[in-house]
Amino acid sequence: MTTKAVIKECLAAYAHNAWAGWMKYMFEKSTQNSDGSITIPPSLVERWTRQMNTIYGALPESEKQSDLEEADKMLDIVGECFYDPYQPVPVGEGEVTSPFTDE
Repeated sequence: MTTKAVIKECLAAYAHNAWAGWMKYMFEKSTQNSDGSITIPPSLVERWTRQMNTIYGALPESEKQSDLEEADKMLDIVGECFYDPYQPVPVGEGEVTSPFTDE
């Protein structure tokens, strides 16, 4: 399998898990009706509608935080495709512990 295909599979698995987690959260916040449908509370419909219609850069910092956490997870996935944590990667004069290290 090519590197691109491996990364694609890893990100697809992450996307599915993120979606499944979101659906579980949404269902937990909603009321299940007798016919099997759900009703989302109006306050959440209002909030989520506002968020989905707002570009990332215009979100309040507090709402950007969860997106940044998701981006960190994706960077970790991509980094793991290129990096063996048991084999340091030499860079210039020193070594790094991850291709996406903040240190």
